[in-house]
Amino acid sequence: MVTIRPATTHDVPAIRAVARRSWRAAHAPLLGGDRGASFFESEYDRRTIHKKVVAERSRFIVAVTMTGVAGFSVVAPVSDATGVYGLSWLYVDPDHWRRGIGTQLLTRIKRAVERRNGHRIRLGVLAGNQRAIDFYERMGFRRHSTYFDDRIDARGYIYVLDIP
Repeated sequence: MVTIRPATTHDVPAIRAVARRSWRAAHAPLLGGDRGASFFESEYDRRTIHKKVVAERSRFIVAVTMTGVAGFSVVAPVSDATGVYGLSWLYVDPDHWRRGIGTQLLTRIKRAVERRNGHRIRLGVLAGNQRAIDFYERMGFRRHSTYFDDRIDARGYIYVLDIP
């Protein structure tokens, strides 16, 4: 059984552990060890996660199983006026992949955006991350554009989901 609930500051170590395991499984093969490891350490440090958990404008949720935090997701408005929300993180521990946790997290995020009168969710995904691309396309996202992230020297895609 999975419980989806708001993240708390007490979850930060578990969130970071899930992020590290998922990042290594999904991104390290695409980026190489050193480049991916240094990016992870700078972008997923405890302070950054803590700030996102307590941010008023964001919605940070965790998926919890009997063994602890198994996944998490965070969405925040891109700007006040647009109704567009950015999905910055959606991670599931590799031990829990293909069990519906990502779908549950994304469904809850979509509902939160709808309640806030948002009309679009956008996200970025690395071009070589086919598992994530397939997931987002199954969930109704469509490829909108491409980008280049010079922090990790990698190409990616912007995906969007329009909410009726």
